[in-house]
Amino acid sequence: MKKIDQTLLSTTFIFIFLLSFGLIITLAAFFLASPQILISGMRQIIYSPSNLITDYVQIAGVGPAFLNSGLLTLSSLFILRKHRHHFCSLTVSVIMMLAGFSFFGKNIVNSAPIVLGCLIYLKIHHSKRQDLLVMGLLSTCLSPIVSTIYCAPNHFFVSAKLIALIVGLLIGYVSLPIFEFFKAHTKELNLYNMGFSAGMIGIIGNLTTKNILAIEMVPHSLAFEHHPSLLYFLIALFTIPILANLCFYLLSSTYSKHLLDLKKSFVFLCMDFLAYLFH
Repeated sequence: MKKIDQTLLSTTFIFIFLLSFGLIITLAAFFLASPQILISGMRQIIYSPSNLITDYVQIAGVGPAFLNSGLLTLSSLFILRKHRHHFCSLTVSVIMMLAGFSFFGKNIVNSAPIVLGCLIYLKIHHSKRQDLLVMGLLSTCLSPIVSTIYCAPNHFFVSAKLIALIVGLLIGYVSLPIFEFFKAHTKELNLYNMGFSAGMIGIIGNLTTKNILAIEMVPHSLAFEHHPSLLYFLIALFTIPILANLCFYLLSSTYSKHLLDLKKSFVFLCMDFLAYLFH
């Protein structure tokens, strides 16, 4: 019983930390830009092809880019919470990756069909595995395929938006069984979690969009004028959790027993912070 209480306490702390992170990013957008700019910027983000590397800061500005990242973070947390996910150190890394990739290539619209496809797979196969739900969120790394298709002109009698919806659902549905297949045949080596499986799907998607749909990929430029503000944001993002964890460990010996998963998260944050400073 005591072990269950410790796990629930750790899960709650991680959820509150991630929820606070998502809310801060979302609210920061309203301090960085006016509502009119946020709305027009989100429209620009949604209707951009988003092929890598598409810098949403360059396309729409800092405010809309933060809003897009915050909305994706909060929606991912809502999905995990609704399906009674047990938040752990893996969840921290996944949510942070989703938030980071939301600044280039991934938005609230092109990710939706893929997530829906994953949820349909889990519903049909009656799977309640916690790792599959998280891997389903990671499969949104293929979101640029969806937006590349729906932003292309209509070449067939079917609307490009309908094709993009079908392709997104298909990607989400097949990504989980492909992940399980490679996980079994690689003896459960990490291979960057969903990255290896998504790469295989991405090869097919790239060939399809170029050769069958005849969609040309246009390279995008990056924005560097907001470098100082983004730098300060990242420093604060990694410093605040580090200091918070240190306070927990120094003030109470009880917390160090309960926050086993947060210790791992603390190590990840320190490594990310040092990696960014030395980059």
